[in-house]
Amino acid sequence: LGHTDEMYSLHPPGGCNVLLGDGSVRFIKQSINLLTWQALSSRSNGEVISADSY
Repeated sequence: LGHTDEMYSLHPPGGCNVLLGDGSVRFIKQSINLLTWQALSSRSNGEVISADSY
């Protein structure tokens, strides 16, 4: 993931707060699945992600 991976790697223990495209802020667990994290980090790909995935 390169620079993007480094940018997202600074966080408090257990996870991090993330601003989503709809303006909401969510706490993302450190144990999040990499594919789910990538889907949350992209736009206009059409993925449907349930809140219990993160």
